[in-house]
Order: sequence, then structure tokens, then C-alpha cells
Amino acid sequence: MKRIIYLALGFVLTAGVFASCDDDTDDPITPSNTDTTTNKTPDTPDTPPEPEPVVIPTYKVSAKLTADIDFAPENLTVTVSKDTLLTLAADEDGVYVARLYAGKYDVEVSGKTSANGKVYSLSGTIADLEITENYDTTKVWEIALASVEKNQIIITEIYCGNSTYHDATEDKDVVLQKDKYIKLYNNSDQPAEIKNFCFGICYPYLSNNTPGQIAFAAYSAEGWTPATQGIWWIDEIKFEPFEEKVFVIYSADDYTTLGGVNLDNDQYYCLIDMTSAFFNASYYTEPSAGKVKFNVVTLAQGNAWQIGNAPALFIFTTGETSPADFAADANNQINLTNADWGKLGSSLKIPNQNIIDGVDIKNATCTYKKDGSLNNDLSTKYAQRLPNAVDKGFVNQTETGKGFSYYRNVDKETTEALPENKDKIAYGYTLGTEDVTNGESTAAGSTDPSGINAQASLKNGAHIIYKDTDNSTDDFHQRKQASLKD
Repeated sequence: MKRIIYLALGFVLTAGVFASCDDDTDDPITPSNTDTTTNKTPDTPDTPPEPEPVVIPTYKVSAKLTADIDFAPENLTVTVSKDTLLTLAADEDGVYVARLYAGKYDVEVSGKTSANGKVYSLSGTIADLEITENYDTTKVWEIALASVEKNQIIITEIYCGNSTYHDATEDKDVVLQKDKYIKLYNNSDQPAEIKNFCFGICYPYLSNNTPGQIAFAAYSAEGWTPATQGIWWIDEIKFEPFEEKVFVIYSADDYTTLGGVNLDNDQYYCLIDMTSAFFNASYYTEPSAGKVKFNVVTLAQGNAWQIGNAPALFIFTTGETSPADFAADANNQINLTNADWGKLGSSLKIPNQNIIDGVDIKNATCTYKKDGSLNNDLSTKYAQRLPNAVDKGFVNQTETGKGFSYYRNVDKETTEALPENKDKIAYGYTLGTEDVTNGESTAAGSTDPSGINAQASLKNGAHIIYKDTDNSTDDFHQRKQASLKD
């Protein structure tokens, strides 16, 4: 929706207050504030009359602000000639009234707004605005506010690599599958409210699987991303500025006795609905009462959401259309393998402009078998799944069963620049993974190049700004352990 606000700009530069004048020649200096006393006595016959106060005319200047997105006028700041900040409060009609003296000005308008998981920086100018005695006070300037879009709600962690525990009864090592989770974060100082908020994953489920016949090149060119097998959604979700939320993927229980993560927390959201087709007890347990559960639409075969070890995960909104109605619309349905709907490869076509954030986790060029031997025969089969409009890279997964997670890097410069972070940032981050070499091949580990321990800093009360270039190669690293275990 295009938002239009009418703005009457003005500032009395000499007096430093708004002038409540009704015409172009009213005096902004009121008589009560004018000192007309004199040292002459009243009976001195030759005392000349006091000169009348000089009236300096002011001129009403009006502007119309427009933007392609909705915005709140109270979030705007107006700068006149780069030396005066005006935080303007609108009346019920969205109009501000003040005046300018004759002269030349630069007027700059700036502010922020947020919508659907994105934050928009707004800006507009009137350059070299010249006010003379012939200025037309009926003129309405138009300032088209440019907007720069950034992700507001971002994926900060995906714990999907699983940990391994020893089953004493069977006397064997077992991979723990149930304690997967996702963290999201409001990477801004603006609150967020998102309607019809959804999670989706791409096909193929694993990055080293063979892609469908309708592959990346085709849907990337058409401007959509496939959400395969099923989508999870909630009618509305809210994030406070810099708020972090946890989303449980399989089971909301405490797995710390098995070396896993404690997910038994009523503050965590659950992507669990055992009344749906996703009921596999090897993965899911029914959440206890009081936990908030997402809704689900299943699209294809399978009894568990195949987020797997190396997913291409993304978050999106269906806008004003409910996710259930969106999924039921045949125009939004496609099978990437050219099979019938309801079979493997069935996906929803999510417009890229509806996608808030995405991360692609890539199986590394080497993986390990249980005997420790190197297997690199999948190295040439990696297929990009998220279009460049969503994510231009990938984060490397070197091993599974080690308890690794995939964590977003900190924007060091921006985080350090926040004044409220003084003495709250924790440095010396050591939770990145090492390169792994076996035989003749090496899988590259990774770490956060900022050196900032984001989780420790958050616990200190810092506001973290994470790196967000829509390129997982630069934005993410492989972490030695899930952050919920810190």
C-alpha cells in the first residue's frame, strides 16, 4: 500500500521554537518576551520613542511524502540544513505546521519502518530549497521516500547435524535424531509483526541428492522457490527488537542425558502435529500442554518433515492469503519430478518476494562412514536449491553425528557501533570447527571471523547485529555445538 503524508515543515532558526503564526508576516517573537524597558525616566521630555520591534517574516513550507510501503509518520526525523533535527508529531490529519525564515535550506527526511519480516530504511530530500519574499506559500513539495530493504527476521541457527550417544543396552553408538531446532532473531531495533508466517524446505532434502527434472535453473528464472513435502505456519507472530526465538522441529523434550539439547521449554514454538501425516514416533513426541504449536499442510509422501542433515531452509509469508488456502490453490502447486501431485517432489511455488530469509547447508566434499573411512563420491553432485534472490551461497557441513550446528556470523563493525553495547560484547570466540582431513581429501571447517561470541554477548545484555548479505558462505559458519548447550 502506498502511504502519503502531508507535511508542513518549518523551524524558527533564530528563536529556536516553532512559530504559531497565521500569516506570512506575523512576528514569532511575542510582546511578552520583548524587553522594552529603558533607563530614561518617564518625565524626561527629550526621550525618543522606543523603536517598534523588527518583524521578520516567516513562510509556511509544505511537503507531501510518498512511499511504496506503509510507514508511521512518528518514525520520521526531519533535518533542516543538516544542523537541526526535528522529530515531528502529526496531528490527526497527519499534518505538521511550522515556518521558515527567508534563506536557502536542505531538507532531509529519514526513518525506518517494518513489514512482513523486512525492515525498510526510508529517505528523501528537498535540496537547495530557497525561500524569498516571493515564495509561494501554497506550493506543496513532493518528496518521494526511497526505501532500502533488509531482512528484519533472520535465521541465526539451524541445529540439524545431530549428536551421537552410546546405547548401553545395545552396546552401540546411536545418532540422536529428535533434538533438532531453529533459531530466528529480529536483527533490528524495530518491532515485527508477521501474518501467515511459514517455514519451508527445498527439494531435494539433502544437497548431494539428485535434483528433480524441474530444477533450480527453471524456477530461479521464474521467480519462485519450491517448498516441498509440507509447510509449517502460524497465523501471526511478533518479535520485539533484537528478540531471539527457538522453534523445535521434532520433539520438545529434554535430551541432555543423551548428550543432546534440552528443548522442554514453554517459550519454544513447536513444529509438531502428530494428528497430521507427520507422526513418526522415531522423530516426534506430542508436546506437553502449554507449548505453542504450528499448523501444517502436508504435500507429499513421508511421515516426518525431511529437514535432514543438510537442508535448504527458508521462512516466508503468504501475505493476506492463509497458508492453507495458498496450498490448496492448484496454481501454486508443482511436482518437481513431473510425477503426480501428492508424490515425492510435490512442492508449492513460493514467490521470492514473499521469502523473508533462507539458508542452504551443503554436504562437504567428504563425508564419513561409521568405520571412519572417507567417502567423497558425492562431491560432484551438489545442486544449488535456493535461488540467488534468496541465498547466493552455502554453509559447509563437514560431518554429521558430531553435534554441530550452523550459526550466523556477527556484523562486528555495526554491533560494536551500538552505544548500548559498551562493555557487554564478549570476544575470543572459539566454537568454530576445524578442517577435517582423512585420506587425501580435506573438508573445510569454519568459524565466525568477527571473533565475537554472540550468545555470550546476548547473555550480557548486548544487542547483536548479525551479518546478512544473503550469501550463506559469508554469513554462516559451522559451530562445534548447539548454542542451547552453551
